[in-house]
Amino acid sequence: GASGAEARARLEAAQRRLATLEAEKSSAEERLAAALQREERQRGEAEAAQREAHEKLWDAEERVRTLLEERDELMTRLEAALARLNSTSNNNTASGHLQQQHLSRRASTAALPAAAATTAAPGPGSGAGAGGAKAGAGDHPGSGNEGREQLADGVDGGGGEAGTSSRHWLTTVEEDELDGLLNALVRQAAASSRAGGTSAAGSGRRLPTGLDSGGSGSSGVASGSAAAGGVVDPAAVARALEVLQGRLRAAEAAREGAAEALCAALQRADAAAADAAEAPGLRRQLEEASGKLDFLLELLGERNELIEQLQEDIREMKAIFWKQLEECVGQLTAAQQEAARLRSASQGGAGAPAATAAGNGGGGGTSGGGAAAADG
Repeated sequence: GASGAEARARLEAAQRRLATLEAEKSSAEERLAAALQREERQRGEAEAAQREAHEKLWDAEERVRTLLEERDELMTRLEAALARLNSTSNNNTASGHLQQQHLSRRASTAALPAAAATTAAPGPGSGAGAGGAKAGAGDHPGSGNEGREQLADGVDGGGGEAGTSSRHWLTTVEEDELDGLLNALVRQAAASSRAGGTSAAGSGRRLPTGLDSGGSGSSGVASGSAAAGGVVDPAAVARALEVLQGRLRAAEAAREGAAEALCAALQRADAAAADAAEAPGLRRQLEEASGKLDFLLELLGERNELIEQLQEDIREMKAIFWKQLEECVGQLTAAQQEAARLRSASQGGAGAPAATAAGNGGGGGTSGGGAAAADG
């Protein structure tokens, strides 16, 4: 009885421990599965964020390169236009100085009546200068349009697809303003080049006439200086450069934002890598728990076999006990029956000798009476 209770208590303790280990194993498996899922999710998010950040960074760098190329192209064209304007203005200034010097010498050597007549007479050079100015003005729109179209084509073609993709950094108003500034600069450059060439040619042809009539020469020089003077608007050039610099700053800000997004993605990737580094430890713990569980299951199996053997022994002992108890009961019953029989037999045997003794006593009395009677 005591050994069976002890074995039952051990079995219950082993079963409770097995249930605890199974619960720990299931919990470890759930934690491992959750860690693996979290690792996969974080890895996917990190890879997606990294790809997106790389794409944004590449796009921003491409836009910056496009804007730099566009700015360099515009600066090159502006420098070329300014160089042409400077050369034209220098030629006009040199021819004007030569005309003024020659006229001053002629005026000093000529007589006063001739000078007065020359001053009063309408010089044909003035008409030629006006005609040249009109011709230059008449030729100006076509040449300005052609130069503007060429420069616009060069600006639009220099950026390519990347230049087109970088246009969304500006609003519609800024785009219109930039286009207007560029077109104005192109028109001014074309007008200055055309007006400079016309003035130089007209002054070269009108030089003899101007020598004869000083007023017409001075008017031609004045018209050339006026044509060469107000050609380039520095405010427009500064505004165009300011707009381009604004676009460059916007592209650089976008590149910095993409770099920050890339850094954040790299940080998330590092966190995912740290979680992934923890996964082998969890796997090792799970393997250890599985090995411990297998060992305990084996030990529990051995104990179950021992308990079954003990239970079989207990059943055999109980059978033997009940068999012995039945034998004892049978023997006790037989003994009781034998005792009862002996008691009954002893009681019957005691009654018969008493009766015999009683009979013997009566006869003796009779014989005694007879003897007494005989004596009397």
